[in-house]
Amino acid sequence: MAVFNNFLVKLSERLRKENHLSDITWAVAEACPEFQLFFLQFFFEEISDPVTITGFKREYSQGDCRPDFYIQAGEQEYLIECKIYDGCHHFEQYRNGFPRARIGYITNYPLLPVEGFQIRTWREFKAFLTRKLDSVPIHSASLDLIQGYLHYLTNVCSLYETIKVENLNHLTSLASFNGIVQKVVTSLPGYETSIYYSAKSCDQNRSGHYFSLRKANSTTTIWPWLGVYYLHNRVVIYFELNQKWCSPVYNAFPQAHSFQQGTYYKLPYLNEDYGGAVCFELKEDLFNALSQLPTVEEQEKLLSAFVGEILVSVDSYL
Repeated sequence: MAVFNNFLVKLSERLRKENHLSDITWAVAEACPEFQLFFLQFFFEEISDPVTITGFKREYSQGDCRPDFYIQAGEQEYLIECKIYDGCHHFEQYRNGFPRARIGYITNYPLLPVEGFQIRTWREFKAFLTRKLDSVPIHSASLDLIQGYLHYLTNVCSLYETIKVENLNHLTSLASFNGIVQKVVTSLPGYETSIYYSAKSCDQNRSGHYFSLRKANSTTTIWPWLGVYYLHNRVVIYFELNQKWCSPVYNAFPQAHSFQQGTYYKLPYLNEDYGGAVCFELKEDLFNALSQLPTVEEQEKLLSAFVGEILVSVDSYL
């Protein structure tokens, strides 16, 4: 087991791109029939007998379409497209290129439902695969390979388990807090979001995440920031709407009388530290309460309520 784990962990240090993840997933599926069946059942529950799987192809081309996986099971065609952080989607292209196919789509961020597609996330697949390993008898060699793959997947997609934040004034809590922020901002009901890794989200003054945010049925996308900001003698949690990346909200701020103190946030204010931004700061009593909550789930719930209240106040500008 240690050899498989070490091998795949080492691969995750070098082979971290979307094509690499698809290649490794294909290789494990070809080498391990149990994994192949689990991978397909994650999207398509009706595939129950591995004997029916007569084709499992990587990057199968047809016309201008080249899905990551093309599968033939019985008389039915299946496609699976894999994403990590790429936000370019070609749903119509797949529909038109493979009109008879059932299509699975997996990303490292949540997507709003798309008709005709089985939308999944890599975190959901990790949980699904873990449950299978706990409930289905598997040959020891296959078990070792699948467990090694789970380590690879966890590293490439940053699927680490978050733990309860004990004290935001302690440096060791930052990794846990950033994990909570990532989970909160990618789980906002009614919005399509993803972490924006191209922007610098952490520096000597703050730690958090930029993320893209678009309301369902809207064409407006903004890129807010959520995290902790280090003042001279204290730490605060705030939500930033930058002038450059959140202009619809920022430009409305001087005329927006509705931007008042909320249940979770103080009176919003303008801040020039990062090029001009509207900032919503978590109230001090709630900041102090966050570290005292007994579970990470309750901490996520509080932070989600804070962000949710802000989005209600700016909803008309999105």
